[in-house]
Amino acid sequence: MIEIVGRLKAVEYWIKVEPMTEATNERKSMQIGVNKIYIKDLSLESPSSPDIFFSNMQPQLGVDFQIQTKKFKDDLYEVVLKITLEAKEKDKEAVAFIIEIEQAGVFGISGTSDEELKTILHTFCPTQLFPYARQAIDTSLSMAGLPVVNLAPINFDGLYAQNQNKIQDS
Repeated sequence: MIEIVGRLKAVEYWIKVEPMTEATNERKSMQIGVNKIYIKDLSLESPSSPDIFFSNMQPQLGVDFQIQTKKFKDDLYEVVLKITLEAKEKDKEAVAFIIEIEQAGVFGISGTSDEELKTILHTFCPTQLFPYARQAIDTSLSMAGLPVVNLAPINFDGLYAQNQNKIQDS
């Protein structure tokens, strides 16, 4: 059973999940809450300006992202989704733009095992942060006079599972 509990405001909500435990057939109460979503750091460089505005440059886009987690206090965890985009001209080293964002959130998580907690921090939390990061990236590029980059959604569940399989295979 999944139930949304508590008051709803800007970006604060709690999800209460009560899965059955196999050994005892008892319900275990797990709670996940989004307390705050914010930009921790944002940087945009456009070293080829203003030349880039008057060229027919068709940049090649490189995307890199990282997830950082840390316990904030008690059952609160900070998760930071860092995304770096670099646009270069295909045949040259000219950089059209570099944008880096650290989109962060504070999440309340309780009633989980260590493995469940790790999975939530690396899948559910970044999934919540990604739309905010994508919007901030597009807004920043637009304000800089550059074409927006509509990043495709990222399957954090699949990437986490793939990463766990690589670790187990090692």
